[in-house]
Amino acid sequence: MRILKLIGIISLITSYSFLTLNTLLENFDNYSYFFYIAWASGIVSVISNTVYAIRIGISDFTISTFGICGLIWFVPFFLSESFGIISMALFLIIGIYIHINKKESEENPA
Repeated sequence: MRILKLIGIISLITSYSFLTLNTLLENFDNYSYFFYIAWASGIVSVISNTVYAIRIGISDFTISTFGICGLIWFVPFFLSESFGIISMALFLIIGIYIHINKKESEENPA
C-alpha cells in the first residue's frame, strides 16, 4: 500500500512539474519533450491514485470525479480548452486530498 501511495504522489508531482515546465519553456524547441514526460507520468498518476483511493476507501463520488477529471491525461489536446484547465485543477486538488486524507484501512492494514 505504501508503494502504491509513493508511486501515486511521485507521478502526480512529476506530471504537474513537467507540464508547468513545458508551459514556461514553450517557445524553446529543445524542451518539447517535457510534454511527453508529463503525459506519461499523468497516465501513471491517474491509474495509481485511483487504485490507491479505492484501496483506502475514499467516497465513490470523489473517486468518480477524480476519474472523470483524470481522463484529460488520456486526451491531451483538451488541455488548452477551458474544460481541460478546470479538469486539471480539480485533478490536482482531489489528488492532494487523497494523499492527505487518513482513512481507517490505511491506519490498520490487514
